[in-house]
Amino acid sequence: MTYMTALEWAARLRKMKVEDFSAGAASSAPTFINKFIEPLGIKIGFVGEEILNHCMVFTQRAPFRGYRGMPTSEIPQFVEGEKEELARSILVEHGVCFRYLSVRMLI
Repeated sequence: MTYMTALEWAARLRKMKVEDFSAGAASSAPTFINKFIEPLGIKIGFVGEEILNHCMVFTQRAPFRGYRGMPTSEIPQFVEGEKEELARSILVEHGVCFRYLSVRMLI
């Protein structure tokens, strides 16, 4: 999701307008959202090379001992489960999205 989408979500949770966030507080939107969703076993954080550009909801994590050029068939595959369904329902319930969300594995 875009960072602006995450900021709007944080504003709704805090019952504020996006414009009311100071510049410093705006960068902490994922931290505020995490106070709400981390107890459920999911988390939001920045992704990408530029901060304040994109955020992602994380539902699973595991160590990976791969190497460059590793055959695709040897890479462990992500399996969707209850946390992904929970994340989708939270995002829809809070008006963050209204359609099917793609699930990706980041290495």
